[in-house]
Amino acid sequence: MTAEQIKNVEQTLKELKEINMRYTLYGNGYEVASIKEATEVTVTSNDFYDFNIKTIKIPKKKPFTKDYVLEKMYPLKKEYENHSELFNKLSDYMGLKSLYGASYGLAFDGLFRKREEVFKLKDEVIKKLNDLGIKATFSFSDAMWVLQIKISKSEKNIARIQKIIASKRVA
Repeated sequence: MTAEQIKNVEQTLKELKEINMRYTLYGNGYEVASIKEATEVTVTSNDFYDFNIKTIKIPKKKPFTKDYVLEKMYPLKKEYENHSELFNKLSDYMGLKSLYGASYGLAFDGLFRKREEVFKLKDEVIKKLNDLGIKATFSFSDAMWVLQIKISKSEKNIARIQKIIASKRVA
């Protein structure tokens, strides 16, 4: 591998780590410690709802990018992007400080809260999202500790959220 390819692979692995993906380097069928020796990478997603493992050859001519890896892992899922930062901004825009962004949408930790408080917040979030025209579904974690607001990652929905957040900056 050239120095430029090594730098490219290092950058891509760093970006994958930032979106909660783990990786293992392999060369000639064996795990290797050095990027220089690597010919392929096994990437593991840490998403509880969409766990995936894929071994991907490091291309010799094409750039090895985060998008390249995600297209190999999720060939039909162009929307697999971690939008948690965008969802954090949406939470701030909605003025609900108890919500936080997650890879699937918004979440609310209800562990030490009264049940009525959690359901009241759920109703408030449903109303605000409907008023904004944002598509989402609602569920609870298995132990009902976390209210999960799963926001649709369709291009139309994400564009709508970006527009809403951008309009606040102007105002």
